[in-house]
Parts: sequence; C-alpha cells; structure tokens
Amino acid sequence: MEEKKSLFRKDAVFFLDQEKQYEGEDILHFIGKRMAEKGYAKESFEQALIEREKKFPTGLQTAPYPIAIPHADMGHANASCIGVVRLRGSACFSDMVEPDKKVHAKFIFCIVLSKKEQQTDILQEVMQIAADEELMEKMEQARTEEELYDMLSKRG
Repeated sequence: MEEKKSLFRKDAVFFLDQEKQYEGEDILHFIGKRMAEKGYAKESFEQALIEREKKFPTGLQTAPYPIAIPHADMGHANASCIGVVRLRGSACFSDMVEPDKKVHAKFIFCIVLSKKEQQTDILQEVMQIAADEELMEKMEQARTEEELYDMLSKRG
C-alpha cells in the first residue's frame, strides 16, 4: 500500500505569539503573503483568499479549539500544501455554517490546491485533525514551529 504524502510543509507553519484578537482578514494577508513568498502560491493567492472568504466563510467552532480553513479558488497555486498558523490569541472569522456568527479561531489551516480532486481529501484530513482533541492540545502546547510540523506530518 502506498504511503500518503503529507501536504504539511516545515516552512509553512507559523506561530503568532502575541496575545491579541486578530481580524480574520489580517491573518489571510499574513498567510497569503507567506504562501507566495515560499513559492507554494502565486502572487494572486492573497487577494483570492480574501475574496473567497467574504463569499464562503471558513470558520468552524470545533472543540477543543475553533479553526478556520481558508482557501482560494483554483488557479492561484503553484504546488499543493497546507499552511498552518497557530495563534496565541485568536482571529475572528465568520462561521462556515452560520455566517452571521463569529468564530474566534486558534488555528488556521490554509489550503493551497494545485489539483481540484485533492480538495475533499484535504478537507477531510483537516477535519480529522480538528476533531482529535489530544492532538489539538499537543499542537497548542508545541514550543516550536518545527515541533508542530512534526506532529502534523507524522500522524496517521
């Protein structure tokens, strides 16, 4: 059986350690720029993330930590990956199911897709991570970005 290759990348895991409340759009600018700088996304990715989030919010009130799963429409990626931002504070996103409600996300899983057929599998993987309370607690306690990356890339 072929081993599934992780889409998590060591250079695409970021900690924002200020104890503050971010606006979701601030985080989208941050991660959008980083994904382009690292070569995973095109320059257009940042604005595409923001535009898609306005139309289709991605906040989810998961336990133990709320998350957001922003992604852009096809055509803005160079290589598929999942960027991760762990916030010491949180970022305010609209709820995916009830857009009038706000979600104060602690983790952002930014999906960069170069192939449309990957979307369902990636969303399923992120939801499995978010539902794993033990893993999420360990991710919250990770001391370094590399430690968090190791947890995600070596699971399963």
